[in-house]
Amino acid sequence: MKQCFILVCLIISNIIGAGFATGKEIYIFFTRFGSVSFVNIILACILFYKFINLYLTKGKTHCPKNIYQANIIMFGKYNTQFGMFYFLCYLIVISAMFAGVTELCNLLFNRQIAYVLSVLTAVVCLVVSVGGIKKINTINSWFLPITVLLLILCAIFNIKGISLNINNTNNVFYSIFSVISYVGINTLLCANLLLLVGKDYSIKIIKVSAFVSVLILGVIISLFNIVMLNGVSNINMPMISLALKVNTTFGLLVMFGVWFCICSTITYYTYILAQYIRIKSGKTHIKNALIIFVAYVISLFGFDKIITFLYPIIGVVGIVFTIILKYKTQPLCAMQKR
Repeated sequence: MKQCFILVCLIISNIIGAGFATGKEIYIFFTRFGSVSFVNIILACILFYKFINLYLTKGKTHCPKNIYQANIIMFGKYNTQFGMFYFLCYLIVISAMFAGVTELCNLLFNRQIAYVLSVLTAVVCLVVSVGGIKKINTINSWFLPITVLLLILCAIFNIKGISLNINNTNNVFYSIFSVISYVGINTLLCANLLLLVGKDYSIKIIKVSAFVSVLILGVIISLFNIVMLNGVSNINMPMISLALKVNTTFGLLVMFGVWFCICSTITYYTYILAQYIRIKSGKTHIKNALIIFVAYVISLFGFDKIITFLYPIIGVVGIVFTIILKYKTQPLCAMQKR
């Protein structure tokens, strides 16, 4: 049970970032397509389960010892070429997380204070990420259940007394592409981490954890979708605005939960990216600091633009990589040459 809980927390925390927790991603990839979004949520859950289970199972059977070996499983002899693009994708998402912190703080403070708080967030993430995967998992197991509960309550409080309006069913085919793109983003970004940790769990725990994770994600996406279908405009952080309308205290709690999701994503992805940079192992803090600094600079591009224009591109590539992994996996002997 404990192993299952830890794995579920790891999976969910790699998917629930700034865009998800604030509702922005849900609006862009589901809600704006109207009533067909409910069918698309079911499709997304099926794909999530298939891909999460696939990566964890491949990790179990191939037992990579580090991120480098996990990438060989995914990309084979083209590991170096694809790895460079993979690195860029992670950097873009970490940048979106920092931009999300700034947007979050802008709701309560002026822009100068928001930037200061985002810098403090970078410091916190640096300290946690240097502690390694075990420290990150431990912190996640403490705070993620609380965050999930706050997000669900936020949606439930705003569903009450609202009549459902689901008349818009345009762009059905484009909505399917949107679902594929969304799942692709998340499977691409958590792929090598799932491959890396898969060896530590039994097949039964993998299947149960994948199912429970997808069930929780599906519930949150569905609730957010219902709320936003009832007239929430395409603003940067719709669910945060709604949480603040419930009352200020609850809004602040939800904001803290979203901030935790952002920090969790940043720390996981910084940990992964640090494995790409070939510096002596004793210089881990320097690698992590460099990654966080570059990502923070890119974040100045803006939360809305990163989510809207860059995420779908990453998503399509994620689906392609997953299909490659499904039908052509690098044998263990190739990894042992490392």
